[in-house]
Amino acid sequence: MAVHLSVMALFAAAVAAIFGVLVHDAPRDQVRLAVRIFGGLVVGAYLVGWIMIGLYG
Repeated sequence: MAVHLSVMALFAAAVAAIFGVLVHDAPRDQVRLAVRIFGGLVVGAYLVGWIMIGLYG
């Protein structure tokens, strides 16, 4: 279980960093967007996991 969570967090961090750099020019805006994307991916995956447990659990 811990391996899945760490792989998900690593993937979310990579996606967030790439999109942050691609979308904005200013470093502060890049970091802010990357943090928002990272948080959205982690929280979204967590919520989807709980929904799947409720439906199929």
